[in-house]
Amino acid sequence: MAQSLLVATPTYLAETIRDWREANKLTREKLAKHLDVCTSTIRNWEKGREPKFSYIMKMEEYRPGLIKRLKTIWRLIPDAYKAVLQPKEGARRVTANGSSSKHAHVS
Repeated sequence: MAQSLLVATPTYLAETIRDWREANKLTREKLAKHLDVCTSTIRNWEKGREPKFSYIMKMEEYRPGLIKRLKTIWRLIPDAYKAVLQPKEGARRVTANGSSSKHAHVS
């Protein structure tokens, strides 16, 4: 069984995802198509089922702001995801606390 990445009630997470989607004027259908999932999957997330971390990252890449909204409920991110979150040279980086900064590569 996969360890949960978020510390929140299912209701808080569901409301945050729905509010983010609506703030970005996305229908469930449009978001589902972009993420290559069924519309019912989006509906389930908005009813309290926790999405996989990879989908949270895809939503953030599609329309930034979801991670900032979730910043108060993040646990420490497992090492397996650090490569996914590692920004490229000169890219803006969003940290677990929701702040962003310019990334400079250090050798």
